[in-house]
Amino acid sequence: MISRDVVIKGWRRDCVTKRNKFFHVTAMVVEPLNAAIQIHQCSRSVVSYPTPH
Repeated sequence: MISRDVVIKGWRRDCVTKRNKFFHVTAMVVEPLNAAIQIHQCSRSVVSYPTPH
């Protein structure tokens, strides 16, 4: 019979691993998005200025 403590420790470790994976995937998705948004805002602000002729 497995003691409850071992089960809880195993479950907790599994939970942490899943959470870390989730954060890792989220970061992989969010980072490029943030970069794209910043580039977009940057280019948009540059474009909105009247160009000197």
